[in-house]
Amino acid sequence: MIINSADITVEAPQLELGGKRLTAQQQLFLSSEDGQQARQLLEMMLADPLFNTQDSFSIKDPLDHNFVSKHLLYLCEHPKLQVSHYLSNLRLKTRIAAR
Repeated sequence: MIINSADITVEAPQLELGGKRLTAQQQLFLSSEDGQQARQLLEMMLADPLFNTQDSFSIKDPLDHNFVSKHLLYLCEHPKLQVSHYLSNLRLKTRIAAR
């Protein structure tokens, strides 16, 4: 992203997530409180053995993103989702049942 103003040219850093360049709106989400909380929860789930967070091959995801970046990217691409509901459903879907 390049910003030109008269004689000044400033190049803003272009963030990537899982090998995909993010738009300004997506970058704004990641830096927001919801984005930060989502990242923390996803990283916590990844470290917790009670959740099945193993990567699975997907035709839609040939780059084979890891668990955290895949779900953060999904949240970035769907800004109308309620983050807390999405993460709550994800926790239910990935929780390993006690035997």
